[in-house]
Amino acid sequence: MNVNFQKRICIAFFSHSAECYGAEKSLVELLEGLKARGIEILVLLPSDGPLTKKLEQTGFQYRIFPFKWWASNKSLWTRVIFLLWNLLLLFPICIFVLKRQVDAIYTNSAVVSIGALVAVILRKPHIWHIHEIVDKEHGLTFDFGEALSLRIIDWVSRAVITNSEFVSQKYSRYISQKKINLIYYGISVPSEKNLDSIYSSTPDKFKIAIIGNINRTKNQMDAVQAVDVLKKRGLKLALYIVGNGDESYTNQIKQYVREHGLEEDVYLMGYVENPFPLICNSDILLMCSLCEAFGRVTVESMLMGKPVIGTKSGGTKEIIHENFNGYFYTPGNYIELAQKIEYLINNPEVRKQMGENGCKWAKQKFPVDRYPEEVFSVIKDIIKYK
Repeated sequence: MNVNFQKRICIAFFSHSAECYGAEKSLVELLEGLKARGIEILVLLPSDGPLTKKLEQTGFQYRIFPFKWWASNKSLWTRVIFLLWNLLLLFPICIFVLKRQVDAIYTNSAVVSIGALVAVILRKPHIWHIHEIVDKEHGLTFDFGEALSLRIIDWVSRAVITNSEFVSQKYSRYISQKKINLIYYGISVPSEKNLDSIYSSTPDKFKIAIIGNINRTKNQMDAVQAVDVLKKRGLKLALYIVGNGDESYTNQIKQYVREHGLEEDVYLMGYVENPFPLICNSDILLMCSLCEAFGRVTVESMLMGKPVIGTKSGGTKEIIHENFNGYFYTPGNYIELAQKIEYLINNPEVRKQMGENGCKWAKQKFPVDRYPEEVFSVIKDIIKYK
C-alpha cells in the first residue's frame, strides 16, 4: 500500500529520566539517526540531569515537565498523589505538544505513561519502547497491576518496540505480537586512541569493572564477594563499581568493604559520565544483574575487546556465548563467579581471544546505522495520512 507523508514529520519523545544509562544513551543515538533522516525531534523529560546536557550538546529541543512514573515501589497513597500530579500536568503538556504540531508520540520506557495519555487526548499515533522489566523482583510494580497496565500499553500504542527477545517474550502475554517489534540497539564506542586511560592507579592489579545503576537487582554484591574470595587466595585485583542508585544497597556494599578490609581493592566510583576510559583500562567486565532486560554495557565492553562474565539470565543470554566471548555464572553464586575470574586471570591468551571474538561478533550484531533505520521504518508505518 502506498502511503503519502507530509514533508515535515515531528515526533515528541517522552524520556522516563534525565540520567544517562542504557535507555537514555540509546535514545540519544536514536534521535541523531532520526534527525539525519529528516525527523524533527522534541524531547520531554521529568527533570534536569546528564541527559539534558547531552541534548544541548547535540542541539535537540527539550522541555522539562516534572511528570511521575506509573511504576514504582512507593506506597499506595504516594502512587495516588503521583497519578493526580500527572493529571494536573496533562493540560500544559498537551498545549505544549499541540503548539508544536507533533505528528506522533514516542514513550521511551515502560515506567512512564503520561506520553500515552497525551497521545490519546490529542489523537496522535503512539509508539511505546520498552527497555526494562517491571516486576517485584526488579523493585517496581505497575500502579494498575501488570495485566491491566500491559493491556493499556497494547491499547494506546500502534507499535511496541522491545530491546531483546527476552523482553518481547515477557510482555507478549498481554501485548499483541503483531504490534511488537524487536529492535536491537546499534552501538558504537570510541577508539582506544581517543581515550585517556585515567584509571591506572593500580598497575599491578587485575582490573575488573561493573557498570550500571547500583541496586539489588543489578547485584553488584556478587562482584564484591568474589573479589573478597580471590584476595584471600592471594590474587591482586581492583574492582571498579561505576554508577549511583539505591542508597541502602550502596551502604551495604560499603559496609562489606570496610568489614572485610577491601578498601584498597574495591572502588565505588559513583556516576561517571564517560566510562569508556575505564572499560579500556579494565581486563574484564562483569554483568551481575539478576535479570537484565538487555545489557548495553555488555555490548560496549565487547566492542572494546573485553571478555564479559555475566549471569545466565534475561537478555544477557542473547549476548554472551559461553567460551566464545565470555562466561556465565549463576546469580548469587559468587564462588562460581570467582572461579571464572580466576581462570581468566591465569589464562591471558583465552582472555585475549574472547575479547577479539566479542568485538567482531558485536560489530556484526549491533551495527550503528541499523537501529535508527528500523525504528524509522516503524514510524513510517504508523504515521499514515489520507
